[in-house]
Amino acid sequence: MAKARIDITGNSQSFEQAARRVNVDLMKMNSNAQETGQAMSAFGNKTKAALAGIVSTAAITAFVKQMATVRGQFQQYEIALSTMLQSEEKAAALMGELVGLAAKTPFNLQGVVEGAKQLMAYGTA
Repeated sequence: MAKARIDITGNSQSFEQAARRVNVDLMKMNSNAQETGQAMSAFGNKTKAALAGIVSTAAITAFVKQMATVRGQFQQYEIALSTMLQSEEKAAALMGELVGLAAKTPFNLQGVVEGAKQLMAYGTA
């Protein structure tokens, strides 16, 4: 059997150039990936900030509504006591006492005022 021998000789310059191009392309891809990651992170941060602003606005709105409701109830209590006592000064003094009582006891202001109104309706001072 005869043996064949083939010698390949050549210039590796084109191979080295191709390897450099591949390396440059890989570096560009890495840089693009980093830029995309940073852009996504910035978008996420902006989204979080926007959501926090929306939640804060909703919380503030709810707080203001609650304050208006509480103030409205307080005024209703003052009017009811003023009518029953036939004196705004006496009603204001009694309201101050009732607020203090509600703060010191486990009862809320509504329960304390309603109890006081019932006592006054039955003639208890």
